[in-house]
Amino acid sequence: MNILLTLIIGLTADSSAIRPTRILFFGDLMMAGMDKVASVREDSLFPFRGTMELIDSADVAIANLECPFGTKGIPVEGKEFTFLASPRLLGFAKAAGFDGFGLANNHIMDFGPEALEQTLSILDSLGLKHCGAGMNLREARRPMIFDVNGRKIAVFAYSNTYPQEYWATSRRPGTAYGSESYIAKDIKSVRDSVDFVVAFFHWGAERLDTPKTYQRRLAHRAIDSGADLVIGSHPHVVQGVEIYKGKPIFYSLGNYAFRSRTNSASGMAVMAELWGDSTVYHIIPLEVRYRKAFYSPYPDTTGKLLQHIQELSSCNFEKSGFTGRIKLPREEQH
Repeated sequence: MNILLTLIIGLTADSSAIRPTRILFFGDLMMAGMDKVASVREDSLFPFRGTMELIDSADVAIANLECPFGTKGIPVEGKEFTFLASPRLLGFAKAAGFDGFGLANNHIMDFGPEALEQTLSILDSLGLKHCGAGMNLREARRPMIFDVNGRKIAVFAYSNTYPQEYWATSRRPGTAYGSESYIAKDIKSVRDSVDFVVAFFHWGAERLDTPKTYQRRLAHRAIDSGADLVIGSHPHVVQGVEIYKGKPIFYSLGNYAFRSRTNSASGMAVMAELWGDSTVYHIIPLEVRYRKAFYSPYPDTTGKLLQHIQELSSCNFEKSGFTGRIKLPREEQH
């Protein structure tokens, strides 16, 4: 393991130490059109090169998949931006080491039910888990379950972004809407059968670095219902961290690899290390801006973004170089 990765996740050289279960989270992954980028044509793993060592170090790597993949479907009328990515790009994400994706967002239905169905089929064929969208509401609310190192991790994904027509019903494909009742029922349904529960939300306002009141309400509801960790994305910028009843809320991880030329974006990754009596959360700021990263994010070592995240947060975290660290005790099973 190289020096950079050791600095990022604070590993020691003691090989006798009990190995934790590591779950890595990124924000929005937008791959539509990346196959047209020269760097990707030359190197299929180009979008992930700057974070490959992080991904390799994780037992489970997850991101929000911000668009459908396929060759079918018709773009939704009246929507300013609609995206459809080449199916082969999902293979690149698989090769980079990703294990699963949240699909609950405001673009997964951009090309209608056909493209969503093809996306689900491609993910299944690649052995990539998914949650947050489905051919009906029941499927959309189903979690990803990972069984790693003797621990079971459940991940739910919810979208609180418009258009409302993207929200699934019992008869309509789409995303799982993050209603308080769905959140409570879903989390409670798995709480006693898994070791760690994550709620991954797509919410908030674009380019707003502070959470809205409803984000706080839903995050607290998720933890009150038994979630161990709340993650968010959608604003394209990072938002702060809160500790609520001993559980962390990362309101927005911002962008990850995102085919956009905007230079106002920011992003971070979060590595959750599950130990026997505690969970350690590593905050890794990422350089995601086009003029710096060119669609291939990498750790921001300047310390400036980490300081910004701290200023946005209601809790203090330990700083280690350019990364942050939060250690919280693990409770007995609910």
